[in-house]
Amino acid sequence: MSTSHLYETAKVAGDLYEKLGDEEKACDYYYMSIEARDPETRIASYKKLISNAQKKRDTRRELFLSDRLNREYEKYQAVNATAIADYQTDFDARAAAEQVHKTKRAWGISLVILLFSVFVIYGLYCVRTAKYRRIIEQQNAHYMDDLDHYTQTRDELHSMQQAQKADQALIAAKMEEISSLQQKLADYQEDRQKPENWALTDTLLNAEAVLRLHHSAARGRLATAEDWQAVYELMSEQQSAFIHTLDSAGQLSHKERNICVLIRLRFIPSEIAALTASSSQSVTNIRVRLLNKLFNKTGGAKDFDAIIHRLGT
Repeated sequence: MSTSHLYETAKVAGDLYEKLGDEEKACDYYYMSIEARDPETRIASYKKLISNAQKKRDTRRELFLSDRLNREYEKYQAVNATAIADYQTDFDARAAAEQVHKTKRAWGISLVILLFSVFVIYGLYCVRTAKYRRIIEQQNAHYMDDLDHYTQTRDELHSMQQAQKADQALIAAKMEEISSLQQKLADYQEDRQKPENWALTDTLLNAEAVLRLHHSAARGRLATAEDWQAVYELMSEQQSAFIHTLDSAGQLSHKERNICVLIRLRFIPSEIAALTASSSQSVTNIRVRLLNKLFNKTGGAKDFDAIIHRLGT
């Protein structure tokens, strides 16, 4: 399946989840489908997201998405100018017309074709999910092994330096090994920062609650409520300014707060996807959305990560 067809398929999946009542899952797919090559698919996806923002009374997101929709209309020259004006002045009327159009179109689609399409989408989803999970588990396991190796090697070096019994050649070798491991860990990070530049204490990085989440991600397991409670208690003690900033930022969903905390603790995107039962694209979309929601800025997921890494330091 080509990338363009994948985005258009995401629109179909979003419509399906909307009918099933899963608004959050539907929005995840609509955020994917706004990247579609077909302008009508992009415009329809923006309309769905704007409607969701209105339901949640998220004025900031509604204004942001409306601005993006207006840009789409400017690029889509074939759209009738009167229809654009009508949409901007009376969204409710357009929504009603859209619903009538969708109803008429739904009657024209055979039930057999619809069921077959759902079956194909579900089959492709299962295949892609299984493959994606294997890749994530392998990457997370490698990351956990390297992180454990780094911690063990660093502790060994610290003990040797304190005891002053290690010979200089072995210390030099361990220093070189530490440097190599730091570089390997930095390669997992999107900003390529080494652990010594993470602005996080060893006590926090090596806390049982944090390591337990790393192990869960390495096994492709979803974090439990007990895991999240332990991490939030730890963060409240050692990163109180960061937690206070999140609490003051307005209404955030549990998933959004959890993603912010995991990014602050330098969990890599594949680990975040595993712990929050999300796809990588969904995690990326949430980070981009939070950049505007929390800091009123536009940009990419890496821009959001950079701000979170500096927050509270």
